Amino acid sequence: METQATTAPFRLNVKRTMLIGFAFFGILLMWQIYDSWCPTFLSQLFCDAFSLDPTADSEKVQYLVGIMMALDNVAALILMPIFGHLSDKTHTKIGKRMPFILIGTFLCAVALPFIPLFFHLDELAGVIVMMAIVVASGMMYRNPAVALMLGAGLRKEEAVGLMWEDIDLKNGYIHVRHAKPFHHGKGEVTDQLKSKAAYRTIPIPAWLLQILRGEHSKTNSLFVLAMRNGESLTESSFGRLWGIIKARTTDDPEKIGTPVSARHPNVIYALDFHVHPHLLR
Repeated sequence: METQATTAPFRLNVKRTMLIGFAFFGILLMWQIYDSWCPTFLSQLFCDAFSLDPTADSEKVQYLVGIMMALDNVAALILMPIFGHLSDKTHTKIGKRMPFILIGTFLCAVALPFIPLFFHLDELAGVIVMMAIVVASGMMYRNPAVALMLGAGLRKEEAVGLMWEDIDLKNGYIHVRHAKPFHHGKGEVTDQLKSKAAYRTIPIPAWLLQILRGEHSKTNSLFVLAMRNGESLTESSFGRLWGIIKARTTDDPEKIGTPVSARHPNVIYALDFHVHPHLLR
């Protein structure tokens, strides 16, 4: 069967790309400065605190420096899931992630210069406090920034409302233009998405594109996820479908969680532990 998709080929979203690039530029720049200079500052200040010669006895305080520098990883285990969850629940005019990115970036930018300032004032406590603020505010925008990058994943209502006319089967792109939000178990397919950012184009992996082409040739329904009568899924039918996905995907279905948790947070944590993006995709 010939595909019915006539949508335009994918175009680079320059604004979104620049926004994501700026977020990661800030993250990497901050951590490069933090990891390069903080050990030196701490080594000097710990030596002064214990009346040691920084040149000859600096090795005696390196265990303290190591502990201080490792605390940011401990903080990440606690704070990143918290800020990721909070950003999922946040709804503002500028989006779910941007408030955390803006506030976290601002706090980092303000606190970071105070680290060398307190070092020159020989204030060990001040350096440690400023480091804690930098770490906490860094975690505040790091998870939402990655979520912004991975926000192309379909939400539950977008997956249920996805129509074949939204899929460019020739070029391999999904144009998100429809959704079916549910309220008290009832829903209607609409082209009015929750925000301007929700209207987006998603590249389709080759293996998924092959599956979609095969399914498209077998169906007469307008919807990608359809019931036997060709209509879009109800909330209960989607719940049953999700239960089947969980049961067939893993021996422990609870590891998958909800459609929201499967959309991006689990991937974010994997990326933070340096799992290659192509492997995740």
